[in-house]
Amino acid sequence: MPWSWLCYGPALKNVRAGHGCDPAAPGGTVSGVRATDREGHTMAEWPLTGRVGELAAIEAAFRRPHLTGVLLTGAWGVGKSRLAQEAAAQLAPAERVTACRALQTIPYGAITHLSPGPGDGRALLSRLIARFRGPARTVLVVDDVHFLDDASDALLAQLVTACPVFLIGTTGGDVPEALADLWNSGRITGLPITPLPGDAMAALVDRVAGADAIDRHRLTRLSGGNPLALRALVDNGPYGRWLDKAGPAARQVVEVLACAEAMPMSLLETLVEPAAVEAAERAGLIRVDAERACLAPPLSGPLVRRLLTTSTLRRVRGLLPEKPTDHPGPDTAEFEACLARKDLHGAQELADRGYRESVAAEIREAAATWAGLRGRAEAMQGRVRSAAASFREAAALTRSRKCEWMAELADPCDHPHTGVLAARIALRRAWSHAARGEIGRAIECCLAAATEKEAEATALYDAARLGAASAVHARLAELGHADEAMAARALARRDADALGRATDAFEQQGRLLLAAETATAAAHAHRRAGHHKPATLFQERAEALAQRCEGARTPLLDQGRLPSQLTTREREVVLLAPSLTSPQIAARLGLSPRTVSNYLQSAYDKLGLAGRAELRVLLGT
Repeated sequence: MPWSWLCYGPALKNVRAGHGCDPAAPGGTVSGVRATDREGHTMAEWPLTGRVGELAAIEAAFRRPHLTGVLLTGAWGVGKSRLAQEAAAQLAPAERVTACRALQTIPYGAITHLSPGPGDGRALLSRLIARFRGPARTVLVVDDVHFLDDASDALLAQLVTACPVFLIGTTGGDVPEALADLWNSGRITGLPITPLPGDAMAALVDRVAGADAIDRHRLTRLSGGNPLALRALVDNGPYGRWLDKAGPAARQVVEVLACAEAMPMSLLETLVEPAAVEAAERAGLIRVDAERACLAPPLSGPLVRRLLTTSTLRRVRGLLPEKPTDHPGPDTAEFEACLARKDLHGAQELADRGYRESVAAEIREAAATWAGLRGRAEAMQGRVRSAAASFREAAALTRSRKCEWMAELADPCDHPHTGVLAARIALRRAWSHAARGEIGRAIECCLAAATEKEAEATALYDAARLGAASAVHARLAELGHADEAMAARALARRDADALGRATDAFEQQGRLLLAAETATAAAHAHRRAGHHKPATLFQERAEALAQRCEGARTPLLDQGRLPSQLTTREREVVLLAPSLTSPQIAARLGLSPRTVSNYLQSAYDKLGLAGRAELRVLLGT
């Protein structure tokens, strides 16, 4: 099944319905994650991620003739075997040996498959030497060399010495004696394999997590850079081995921390014996930092809780004090205040910070709210693609579709909504009509939305943008929205100068799409009046503004758009020329001063200008 939503048993139906599940439930894992990646690949097919440096180091060792092998060392689950397999596939023909505890008591038990036949170890070595002797190097991958029996260890050491065989071994424990001698003599080198760095782990998580930022953040944090721990969290993987070395006392410490996530040492030592805490730390099961204890990666609360029975969870949770609920991030009232004073940059910064902090704290509802507010700020700036992505993120995070900002995503059909939510849905519907060319119906929707007091100014100016400027500019002035009133009046009267002032105001506020529209209208008005120089200049400005709006299309942009006469580079140079010298422009754009001068002259010829002085007049700088 390509989409396997994993949760805690009976909660599966709720997860599929979009309600998530309890991440602390027994037998559970992080909700809303897939057992396959975005392309439908199974866990065994996950791509090797974040190991470019290690692959290069193995290849470099392979190219050095005096080295007979490399041993990959590190904790269980960090990806040593996967890395060895990938390196071998890139280097040369390879054979594989997998040692295990069960074969440790059988002489040559791990390697007899390489050359089956009768006889003792001497005969086996002779057959292997005959097989691998030759000019080309063969790669021999040996998983878990610490589980090799003594006879296999000694034979492999002789083989890599006598033949062009390059050993890539993995170990999470002590290296057996014969291979250790080669290591100590410099014939085998060691390569520590550490947990994946955060960016690489995030990239891997992104392949298997759903479109939920909380789940992505949680999986990255809980897996601790350990790919096998990630697999255990999103699949029914072999996770029990991490607790094999925990005795009853240490396991009790792990159980407590699995339910508490982190805890002050002073509190932990009142719940379990201090000796048990020490034993768990020595075993690498927990980590103590600054007098706080937590599970040591790759162990995590959700992973360990999968091992615990319901009665054990109930017993352990009964020992723990209740956690206070924190709500990080700025107040949404600050965001609305920024919008009220038309400080879109401030609103965007608040929304971005609120979203980041809510995701980091894994507070889903707060993250959903801030994602929606971030989308509102982006939409008001004309960043339509960014806004759409934020609204999709908000929809994925929310457990309810009753948030006001969800009107931005509402289906443009009749719904029994009231108030601001109904007004926003009406505006969404208006622009849907406009996209289909139904301008009359679009204006009707805007005027209907304007009956809601809190949405009136926005709805009226949207109506002006769609062609009803003469009907709404007086009311906008009464409401005290001076910039919108000026722009609407200028649109109605085709007042090029006023449209230019409106463009300045909107651009200063960060409302780039509105600025692009008024600049386009100003260009059109100048062109109708026969003022070709300012018409061309405003068209160039409109093009530059529109390019920052991520492909937005509106009737105003399409209706008044004129062909651009300047190339992209010419436009860049012209917009910098009023305030910078040619050498300064050259330094900023990575050009030579002569090239800048050539671009400027070409632009002056197209615009009919004599030089920078006339350019400054036209730009109003």
